[in-house]
Amino acid sequence: MSNPVRVVFCSPDFPNAVNGPSSWLLRLLPDLRDRDIRPHVLLYSDQPGRGVLGTGLRRAGIPCDEYPWHRYTCDKIRWTLRRLQSLEPDVFVPNCVVPAFFAARWARAAGVPTVGVLHSDDDYHHAVLETFVAAEERRLSAVVAVSKFMERAAQGGRHDARVVRIPYGVPAAERLASAPCPGEAFRIAYVGRLIEEQKRIGLVARAFCAAAAAMPDVELTIYGDGPDRASVERILSEERGGDRVRLAGRVDSAGIQERLAGHHALALLSDYEGLPIALMEAMACGVPPICRLTRSGIEELVEEGVTGLFVDDSVERFVSAVHRLKCDPDLWRRMSGAARDRVATGFTTEVCADRWAAFLAEIAEESAPRGRIELPATIELPPIRPEFAREDFRRASLPVEAYRATRRIAGVVKRKLVGSLERPAD
Repeated sequence: MSNPVRVVFCSPDFPNAVNGPSSWLLRLLPDLRDRDIRPHVLLYSDQPGRGVLGTGLRRAGIPCDEYPWHRYTCDKIRWTLRRLQSLEPDVFVPNCVVPAFFAARWARAAGVPTVGVLHSDDDYHHAVLETFVAAEERRLSAVVAVSKFMERAAQGGRHDARVVRIPYGVPAAERLASAPCPGEAFRIAYVGRLIEEQKRIGLVARAFCAAAAAMPDVELTIYGDGPDRASVERILSEERGGDRVRLAGRVDSAGIQERLAGHHALALLSDYEGLPIALMEAMACGVPPICRLTRSGIEELVEEGVTGLFVDDSVERFVSAVHRLKCDPDLWRRMSGAARDRVATGFTTEVCADRWAAFLAEIAEESAPRGRIELPATIELPPIRPEFAREDFRRASLPVEAYRATRRIAGVVKRKLVGSLERPAD
């Protein structure tokens, strides 16, 4: 297309929330702008104006609109469609937002191609495939998978949606890790959310404690924050060696590679991933990973004994892997160089942006003539899926809403009466 391609992306946004999809957008969208793509972002925000993603995008000059996360699904659908009417995009990417996925059917009906992104091998993204690709009436025009496994999962159904694979990309590191020297501490990092589901942060904390207890010359740091931070703190206070594991808090995506370059290994013990960005950032710095093998993403980056080491979920295996890397500088140097080369040959921000820009321009060029996006008088939705319950908020029937309102008013009155009875007399 001769004119810039206008693309509307969607995303959740929360304060202090740093994750793979957010880091991906923060890097991708400015790069797309440099490639004749004009991105605009619709943010569904827990606290509008305070989210990590919105703050970073506005700082980079990417235009954003925000809408409250906890509004009803139908309200979010209508707001999304009104913004699309105004912005008139060439492509709509309802990324990680269920109400935006629902809104996509009216955008596609108006000739606007719609694109989903499969970020992870989790129940949420498999439900996206079933609800918005397999179901004909809500089918997206295309889906982009970040890993080979998710690409195969998307290709497995009977549908006419286009499926492409575009991996995440990370910047070339300005600073590279140095080989451990005799007498120097061997430094290991974890980077990610402090959460038990998926990330197995309890296992990470116990493995770090065991390594610290077994080897006095290791330093271990956990970067990140999340809902299970208190559990991590408890483990570090109770386990032998825990006093030598440092909780360093959250680091934004712009500064994490500088931190990682000061380490000698990265730990990732997740149950599942898509294509883990923290792993790629470490490898780009020449930091070999010690990780559990998941079926999505990991084996595209890590080759046992070549670019990293695999362990199971026993702390003993983790400690053995640390000892192996620490005590064999030649092995560390070989892995460091191979890890860096693996990222440089196919997982850079430039490769990611080039492929996204070409794909968006192509799908915009091939789409049907645009019409006006209609705002439906009524919106009929399928039953709420458990995988979407965290963001799919439905209005109850009028009698139920009236009952809830009555209960709320009664609660306010009760609290006021109790407060007046407890207040001492003058």
